[in-house]
Amino acid sequence: MCRSILNLAFTSFLVIQQYGCASTEPTRNGIDAAQLTGSQAKSYISGKTEIWTEDSEYEIVSYTFSYHPDGIIEVYREGETLSGDWDVSDDGLVCYQIPQSEKYCYYYINVNGTIKRKLVNSAR
Repeated sequence: MCRSILNLAFTSFLVIQQYGCASTEPTRNGIDAAQLTGSQAKSYISGKTEIWTEDSEYEIVSYTFSYHPDGIIEVYREGETLSGDWDVSDDGLVCYQIPQSEKYCYYYINVNGTIKRKLVNSAR
């Protein structure tokens, strides 16, 4: 199902964007899922900020990711700022790398109008 996406996941900013259908997964139990294309994913994150939360055994840690339109990413965690690069492949695979760290990649999936990240285990 193609529709406008209302997303409050970006800090306190309201983001409304129109997406066409990308690769659509079969509907199961009334769930429509479509992976964003490269241009859709780039439009979705470029110039925006996301907050990711990681729940480990000992603590909950929040990371703030700022995706600059020029391909620079800044990651803020507990008063520390790290910079690196991000890019998006034609098929929508979003990857970023901070110096002295491994490369992380993921897809954005539209699930019934809610955008979710799907982590890819290995970087391309």
